[in-house]
Amino acid sequence: MISLKEIYDALNRRFDIISLNKRAEYAEHASVSSITVMETVNVDQWVKGGELILTSSSTFPKSHEDLTSLIETLKQKHATCLAIKVIEEDRPSQDELEALTENLEFPILWIPHSVTYLEIMNYVNSMLFNIKEYNDFRERAAYNIIFNNGTIDSLIVDSFKSYDVDITNLDCLVANFNFKADSEDNRINVHFDAFFKTVQLMCSDLINTSKIAEYLFVRQLNSFIIIFLGNREQLQELKLKHYSIEALDQYKENLNVLSVGLSNIEHIKFMPQLLDQAQFTLSFTNHDVEGGYIEAYENVEFYHMIYKGIGSDMDTFLMSTLHTVRKGSILYDTLLMYFRCNENLQETSKQLYIHINTLNYRLKRVQNVTGLNLNVTQNKVKLYLAVIAEYNQ
Repeated sequence: MISLKEIYDALNRRFDIISLNKRAEYAEHASVSSITVMETVNVDQWVKGGELILTSSSTFPKSHEDLTSLIETLKQKHATCLAIKVIEEDRPSQDELEALTENLEFPILWIPHSVTYLEIMNYVNSMLFNIKEYNDFRERAAYNIIFNNGTIDSLIVDSFKSYDVDITNLDCLVANFNFKADSEDNRINVHFDAFFKTVQLMCSDLINTSKIAEYLFVRQLNSFIIIFLGNREQLQELKLKHYSIEALDQYKENLNVLSVGLSNIEHIKFMPQLLDQAQFTLSFTNHDVEGGYIEAYENVEFYHMIYKGIGSDMDTFLMSTLHTVRKGSILYDTLLMYFRCNENLQETSKQLYIHINTLNYRLKRVQNVTGLNLNVTQNKVKLYLAVIAEYNQ
């Protein structure tokens, strides 16, 4: 999988292929996973998504109505781009095709007459193969470093040096992208692949613009972890939350299934600790505020220090603080939402779909059961720590 922009730039340099409607030059978030040939406009029968589709002027629709219908089908099937080769003298000229396609919200390319399908397919498939091999290496390297508790194998060091990257001198920032399990299939969330591909494209763009030096990743059942590598100054200036929100904006209707925890920045040898930080931070994400599905460890580090101080006494702490207000109970769910809504009674009642009087009654019950007054700062902090710790149990 490679961004359409990267493939277009390469094809433009190599074969003088051009973008007819100026959509491909700016398609950083569109990805190509395969290349194929369209011999019939019945694309709904074979398009799977992610294709760069080659076709000829004899197959390409001649009327604007038929062309619009084809493009809508390609968009619905999540194809990426259409490239046209004029093979007969009496077919549309480049100017005519530009006029026909200029208002279509879909990337369309022009293939010079002298360039063959085979040349393009070999070139693109070579790019796809190389990036797949490199991504496999990135994932293996991440697993190896994690398994060895931050120690980097000399073979990995030498392999990265062949790509002009000295991984031993880099700092890193860990981002944990965690998904709720799909209601109909608890094995993996239905949006996982789309989100993962988008974040990979974001990482490639960050490398191409010298905002990071490299990245590694690990895929798990319902989460993936991205390890951003660079010098400390690069990573501090990265504004990763901003880039992530911008990249994932196309999925804003589905962001309620995603939580992202960001670690601090440390040398790569401290990767295991950074993984722990990112995992811990997930508990503090808040989907009820804009961009709240992403949280940084620096904002919650104080709580982590307290939890580590409690250590093996955590169960005793939870029992003595929460009593019967435990995960799964109505009172616990109410208290958790109350804290997530920054103690705003109206917003909490709205999120819980209950009357504000019912909310006040439940909070009073929490105080009666726990013996802790939510109007007393020390009591409130203790309850908050216990609620988050219980959430992580």
